[in-house]
Amino acid sequence: MPKVVNLKILGEVQNVNLRFDASRYARQYKLKGWIRNESNGSVRCCLVGDDQEIANFISWLKSCFRISSVEADEMEIDAEYNGFEIRY
Repeated sequence: MPKVVNLKILGEVQNVNLRFDASRYARQYKLKGWIRNESNGSVRCCLVGDDQEIANFISWLKSCFRISSVEADEMEIDAEYNGFEIRY
């Protein structure tokens, strides 16, 4: 059963194509949600998928970018997610 996870991604995460590459990965693996830069230098990502898909996404992020930490909070599904988008 899919769940919704709100990720706060910290490290060297802006101006390194993280949002573009993450959206491409998410679409390839049929994950839903969105990703955006935050004004404090972090990246926020809302991800819908099963436990293994979300764990794989986080592992992929850590292997491709200089991530210092990923904070993950599970949320209730509060909207319908159709695909994956970059938000501005």
